[in-house]
Amino acid sequence: MQKEYKFRKEKWNLDSNILNILLISNKGKLKEIQIKIAEHKEIENVVCTLKTEELIWVRAKLNGKISENDTMIAFTNPIYFAVED
Repeated sequence: MQKEYKFRKEKWNLDSNILNILLISNKGKLKEIQIKIAEHKEIENVVCTLKTEELIWVRAKLNGKISENDTMIAFTNPIYFAVED
């Protein structure tokens, strides 16, 4: 993940160097991961382990503070699991 200010610098400002990734599933909240971003640094990978028993789908939400407002910055569509018999 890279802070990209080049195209929308005048539109938004990432107020904090702390972002939160929330993993949600059909079973509810699975995990919350806090990420600290150093200035002008990229985050290439965030890894976590989940128990997939009884999971049908998982989605991720990225939350942070932009222009003094706590907000959802991004989210994924649900990722569905196939159950093999």
